[in-house]
Amino acid sequence: LNWFGETEIILTADDQQGGVTTDTLQILVNSVNDLPTAFTLLRPSGIDTLASLIAVKFVWEESIDIVEESPVTYELLVSIDGELVHHIVDIADTTRRIAREDLSINGDEGTLIEWYVLANDGTDNLRSTDTFEFWLRPMDIEDDPNRLVPTELTLGPIYPNPFNDQVTVQYGLPVVGDAVITIHDHLGREVKRFYRDGMAPGYFSIVWDGRNSRGMKVASGMYIARIATADKVRMQRLVLMR
Repeated sequence: LNWFGETEIILTADDQQGGVTTDTLQILVNSVNDLPTAFTLLRPSGIDTLASLIAVKFVWEESIDIVEESPVTYELLVSIDGELVHHIVDIADTTRRIAREDLSINGDEGTLIEWYVLANDGTDNLRSTDTFEFWLRPMDIEDDPNRLVPTELTLGPIYPNPFNDQVTVQYGLPVVGDAVITIHDHLGREVKRFYRDGMAPGYFSIVWDGRNSRGMKVASGMYIARIATADKVRMQRLVLMR
């Protein structure tokens, strides 16, 4: 119920002996803005160490103004060493990219970045339920524009394979873009997901520790590593032996 305005409430008292009296109360309910729904940040998070990026892609959940149905816009606030360095307003969707060079104070050193988001319904702001931190690696050889670049999307080599503790999955990106690397069991069910947003062209790798997205160890068996970009997909088999 989201009612406001003025109304009357009639009260009646009866003493059960023939005595009855009534009174009328005037009730005024003022209109109060309802905040948009709570939302969380998605990535990059504290488990991420980012490198070889053209830009960092910030992603969060949608917040909705259920009651007033007003459009919700967002503000992205990014801090380095406790100092606010970016405050971007009037974002219409739930993603925003910031160029890597705009997030590094010293390109030769790593940078710890903190960020959160405000949802604005036109009247009030609601802060995201969490604040994320992540580590941006220093500019290094991987950021050299003269490094080797594949001519097509590649996945592999994967080593060691079979493995029993952790496995390294190498991949190559021929162009700037986003990539998603996923691990699937033999039935095709997704076990683990790695986002790599705004990557520069080149060769890279991820390490899978044999755990699912909930941090639980998975069973021995055959698994599939899969990489997907905007227009290409590659897959390779790997075997886990506990």
